[in-house]
Amino acid sequence: MNEVWTNIISFLGGGGVVIVVAIWILKNPSVLEKWAAWFFRTFSWVSNKLEYSNVASNIQWKVNTYGEKICEEVPEALPHAMKIEWVKNAQSVEASLRNGEIVVALDYSKDRDRNLVVSTLAYLSKGLLPTARLYIDPVLIQATDYTVAKRVFVSSGDNLATQYFFDKYLKPEMTSNPQLGKDCQSLDLLETKGLFTRIYLKQLKILGDKLYPATPNDTTTKESRDFINFLYKIASKERGVDVPGGLAFTGSKIRVSIMLVASQKTLQRSGTKAHERRIALCRNAGIEYLYLCGIGTNNILLAEHISKDQESNGTLMILDKQKFRFSSEGLDHHAICILSRLSSFVSSEKSELDIVISVVEEYIKEIEDGSIEIIYIARKSGVKSKIIVSAQREDIDAVALCADPVKLTGMQFALGGETVEFIKWSDEIESLVISSLVPLKPEKVVSVSVYPKTKTANVTVTDEEARAQAIGYYEINLQLAMELIGYDIVVEVAEKKPAS
Repeated sequence: MNEVWTNIISFLGGGGVVIVVAIWILKNPSVLEKWAAWFFRTFSWVSNKLEYSNVASNIQWKVNTYGEKICEEVPEALPHAMKIEWVKNAQSVEASLRNGEIVVALDYSKDRDRNLVVSTLAYLSKGLLPTARLYIDPVLIQATDYTVAKRVFVSSGDNLATQYFFDKYLKPEMTSNPQLGKDCQSLDLLETKGLFTRIYLKQLKILGDKLYPATPNDTTTKESRDFINFLYKIASKERGVDVPGGLAFTGSKIRVSIMLVASQKTLQRSGTKAHERRIALCRNAGIEYLYLCGIGTNNILLAEHISKDQESNGTLMILDKQKFRFSSEGLDHHAICILSRLSSFVSSEKSELDIVISVVEEYIKEIEDGSIEIIYIARKSGVKSKIIVSAQREDIDAVALCADPVKLTGMQFALGGETVEFIKWSDEIESLVISSLVPLKPEKVVSVSVYPKTKTANVTVTDEEARAQAIGYYEINLQLAMELIGYDIVVEVAEKKPAS
């Protein structure tokens, strides 16, 4: 991303206006990609370098814009943004996690549809559900990648790229592997009914969080295929017709139930008691997650009423609620999907922070014997963890020991490429504020002002580069720092003194 703006500033000759615009744009990454694509397209005739940047920015804008949209429905489904890197005479396309981005390296082609399709598929194969895809049937996860890729092309209005994708990838793959075609059709139906992201992807994300970094096995991959078959039966059923096998899926790792709210007849017969009994049966059967779904205004209101009532009674905990629209048989429908965790399981699952702790303890034996203590952790799963540590012996440098390159590499590999940063505990809040903003270097800090009563801190740094380091991509670094120390932090650049 910085390379994009380096090219623009170089072309314009720098200047304060460009810097101000670039600062604002860092907070709006999808807008950055769109503007950069427009800029490079406008001036692509100047040089091949600008033409290459034009194509790369256009691809990044299309893919990352859709990535932001899908993450609104399934947080962390695509935790890393895409970045294109042109490599001359590349034999194949490679995607790797680097500095919080999925960098897709490929040889530039004059066929822009090819560039978009090839890079998107490479990106998704690495970036979509990164911790969950290990435990999903290989053909099914490929179909999932293809379904999301198609949505990228269609949502960007790129019909030629969509056709290229069909001709060069989907059709040949379906011919050689009929199961892939069946899986794509099943996922298309889920998408049509609004269940692709809200139940299918969301539950697979939960599965990955639960299992990672355990070794994959045949049981989990088979379970993922059984789960898609279960959802397909629900999505394909006619209204008023019972689903063969019922609406509960009770696997070894996936234990969910879908409750389809039907308001009028049920309310007239027994009020909400039928739904309450169903929830009680789910709890007794060991169901972990309940998806409460309703279509139409009355059913949406009923679903909200039931979930709020059951949460107030301590029966369940609402995790997510999404209202959406979908089309069926030429008609538009309003719908709702409420994800809840049944109370029997509210505290039993290993949390995201527990996963980090278990990995760190495996590599840092001094934590287990009490020589080093973990004070606090702030984490954005799959992206970065910040960990405050304190030495319990005077002869130990806690940060140096924990950040040993070999150990650090092992921990980051175990967490799927997630960046891990260790921070030294200090009783002085000013020092802790500075340390929490790593990779910002302390010498780049001009001043720190803290206000304990309001839990706020103002940090002044030397230049824009230092501020960008403190804030981080998508402001993730700053958000984690604030979560870590419990202060709202504002980072500003020191005003330059006028020349005398």
